[in-house]
Amino acid sequence: MAETCEPLPPQVSPTDGNKVRVRIAPDLGFGSHGNTYFIIPRPVSTVTIKLTPVTTDNAAYPTQLIARYSDDTIFESGAPIFVPDSTKPIIWGPLQVNQSGKVFDVFNVKILENYRLYPQSKGFTYDLEAFGCR
Repeated sequence: MAETCEPLPPQVSPTDGNKVRVRIAPDLGFGSHGNTYFIIPRPVSTVTIKLTPVTTDNAAYPTQLIARYSDDTIFESGAPIFVPDSTKPIIWGPLQVNQSGKVFDVFNVKILENYRLYPQSKGFTYDLEAFGCR
């Protein structure tokens, strides 16, 4: 039986369908990192994240991909540090999110600031989508 995959709705207002556009930059203060949540409206076994850089930066950005459960526990999937290139979308997944005895509640994607480590970084803009499969 083939998997059924559907877009996951973002917690914030989407910019296009279920896609969210985010800009992070050193001059944005609290906006210096991306912190996007996707709601899990029905049971899924895997999540796939698609990040499409709209602009390019030559610095590296660390990422956290976090499954959050209704009992306030989390499971963090490893994600590589990446250099945003507007010609190359990035796909993470499918990521296993089922944990025995837990109810999967929300998926959190964090793109972290790196401005102290890479002072030449200028920030970048990206589109973010999540897909849940069962």
